[in-house]
Amino acid sequence: IFSTLGPFIGDISEVMKLVLRVLFYASPITYPLSKVPEPYQTLMWLNPVSSIVEIVRPPIIYGTMPSSDILIIFFGLTSLLLIFAIWLFNRIKHAIPDVV
Repeated sequence: IFSTLGPFIGDISEVMKLVLRVLFYASPITYPLSKVPEPYQTLMWLNPVSSIVEIVRPPIIYGTMPSSDILIIFFGLTSLLLIFAIWLFNRIKHAIPDVV
């Protein structure tokens, strides 16, 4: 989505570098999400890096399968995001060569 908007918004790559750095440092990589205080756990789930870390942690560290609820929600949201990205690209792909 952001690479599609890149030709129209010149500094989006610089903003995304900052956003991705903040998301990375705000994700529970070295600690489990259960250690985060209860009021902030919902905010942590909004971080896409947190959801990926929580899906990958059980098989790597504990040798167990991740929760099927998390996998279904993650697959559903990523599928919707992919459909939206394809729709957006098809809508504006004719304008990209004119801007570049």
